[in-house]
Amino acid sequence: MAWYPEPKPVPATLDTADLHLEMLAPEHVDLDLDALLSSRERLLAWSGGRWPHEGFTRDENMEDMVMHRDEFLAREAFAYTVQNSARDRCEGCIYINPLLRSDATDPTGTTDSFPEASARASWWVRDDALPRELDRQLIEGLVDWFRSAWEFDAVTFLARTNNAHDIGLLEDAGLDRIVMLNRKNGPGGEFYLYQLALD
Repeated sequence: MAWYPEPKPVPATLDTADLHLEMLAPEHVDLDLDALLSSRERLLAWSGGRWPHEGFTRDENMEDMVMHRDEFLAREAFAYTVQNSARDRCEGCIYINPLLRSDATDPTGTTDSFPEASARASWWVRDDALPRELDRQLIEGLVDWFRSAWEFDAVTFLARTNNAHDIGLLEDAGLDRIVMLNRKNGPGGEFYLYQLALD
């Protein structure tokens, strides 16, 4: 069963001053691979040391592209490529998943009270997007997008507890820190969960 079922709208694109978002799909494999390999060391820290591993190949990235496209079309999760306005360069990605799809533990039980149609967003941008503050532009665009174009009951963002930069972006965007989660598998570690007010 789809987590975000019909007839809820799934926006096809988002455009900001310098960015274009669309469904991550196999046709993006080369632009995506260029972006993630250009920023591999930082992405390893972002992913808890699991991705992209040394020697990560185009074929492996294609498998990821197919998986993300299929999840998107099934309304199970939504991954968007973040491109420049000319659509010839990948600047990063945004992943929108069910809030409780992860293996995160919440010792406070705060997330137990969240409605079923609750989203958990995470993102990355390539290293050379940071001096241009494209991650800040992305977060600001996502805040407006979630409020105006989606029909989630709640929207949250994840940031590693040791990533002061990402934490600052979310707090500057007006999100409220609600709980610390511990993820044991995948991109494991401690994360802060921030909630976006939808009112």
